[in-house]
Amino acid sequence: MKKLQLVILPLLFLWFTGCNEPVFIPDPSKPALPVYTEDGHNVAGAVINGQNWTSYVGGSYYNDIRMIYDQDSGRFAISIPGSFNNYNLNYQDDNNLVFVLYTNEITSIYDLKKLEGSVISLDNQNGFGIITSYDEIQYHGITNLKVKSQSGKLHINYVKDSYPRIISGTFGFDYTDMNDEVYSVYYGRFDFKVYQSDFSIY
Repeated sequence: MKKLQLVILPLLFLWFTGCNEPVFIPDPSKPALPVYTEDGHNVAGAVINGQNWTSYVGGSYYNDIRMIYDQDSGRFAISIPGSFNNYNLNYQDDNNLVFVLYTNEITSIYDLKKLEGSVISLDNQNGFGIITSYDEIQYHGITNLKVKSQSGKLHINYVKDSYPRIISGTFGFDYTDMNDEVYSVYYGRFDFKVYQSDFSIY
């Protein structure tokens, strides 16, 4: 019996800890980016100003997708930690992809299904996307981030209506930040499992 326990316990540990590990399948047309999927592979990627950006391939709980609803501003934010160098896990060099949506309809993980099929204009009126550092998020607060101007779209193609949630979509946008730096973000795709611990309300 002890031998059986010694075999089963490590397998259970690997199953529970591995279920949130990223699955990076290269896109045949752009191998540095993950192929678009709707299976909860916990990956994202885009081409930003000509450079390949990807979400972190695991490493810790802090590399997971984050969702925040700010009650005061009525804004909903999605934050995906990543980097132009996927193997660099130094938070000072993070380049986080953040979407801030002007909606008060997503106040819990159970509301995510409302987003399925949405095409959200990233026009600084309905919301915006931004690439920013971990330090900037900590300093300003994620829902207080700003851009000067933006045009583009965020497509929420799929939301799994059971636990854990899965949210998948595509995006592309151009924007000018508050320092007049211009960014072009294209070929964007994401596919994540979302757990209750990934969603916060402020």
